[in-house]
Amino acid sequence: MTEPTIKDVLDALTKLDAKVDRIEARTATVEVKVDRIEARTATVEAKVDAHRLETAKGFVDVDAELAKHSDPVHRRVEEAIAELRKDVDALKKRPVRAAALPVRRR
Repeated sequence: MTEPTIKDVLDALTKLDAKVDRIEARTATVEVKVDRIEARTATVEAKVDAHRLETAKGFVDVDAELAKHSDPVHRRVEEAIAELRKDVDALKKRPVRAAALPVRRR
């Protein structure tokens, strides 16, 4: 095997430089794409944050609306239960009737 000449070494270095340049160009392309993805991600994150705030406000509004109605509804339910208890007590005070009427045959 012969020793490489200076020309061979320079050719190899030139090829290596060309490969490094191509890799740097690809790296720059990838960096541009990553920057675009990061920008899109930031946009989506901003939209998600805005949606979260809107949803949280909506839940607060729904909770306030339900709270407005819960006391009157609860009061009406309690009154209905009290009326049912009165009816049950009244039924308990009635005399016991026969369980079934006699069967009529034809």
